[in-house]
Amino acid sequence: MKDKIRLIKTDKEIKIFTDPYRMKIINPYKRLGVPMTVKAVADSLGEVPAKVHYHVMKLLSIDILELDHIEVINGINAKYYRLVTSEFKIDFASGSNTDNYEYHISQVESMVISIIDEYKAEIVSTATYRKKNTSSDTIFGGYISGDTLFLSKEEYVDLENEISDIIERYSKNSEGKSEYTSLFSYIKKVDN
Repeated sequence: MKDKIRLIKTDKEIKIFTDPYRMKIINPYKRLGVPMTVKAVADSLGEVPAKVHYHVMKLLSIDILELDHIEVINGINAKYYRLVTSEFKIDFASGSNTDNYEYHISQVESMVISIIDEYKAEIVSTATYRKKNTSSDTIFGGYISGDTLFLSKEEYVDLENEISDIIERYSKNSEGKSEYTSLFSYIKKVDN
């Protein structure tokens, strides 16, 4: 079953969701697709659990994360959280105060720059690895494309849905698929 898109609407939701550090916290949940403790997320980020905990509580407060279950481990309650969905969309039109529009755009811009910087670092890391390891068993070299597409409105919607379907199909970590790759896509209408 396809996840529903979680619309981020209110000023509070936009402010909390667009924090670049919180995007880093969301990534392990999306990548692994399993409930995780704050400590597990902190370990995957190389961070201190107390710092991650603060931000997890913020994400819980706007229903981006939810408590999945609690396990008692050595007498301690370990809380496992999960994403409510894997797809999010910021909706400036409904619920958000139009007086804060420029502020929200600025926050979204910071979030997008952070995401692009992470992909850039991954691309550089991959290129560096490939340069050092030229063995024939290294099959994944990466693919970058910056093409212009000519689409009708219907084709644009179809393409957006196709990309969403591809992400849905390959984002599940199944047996025998320990490697993962990143996909960064950006589609916008070019105004004439």
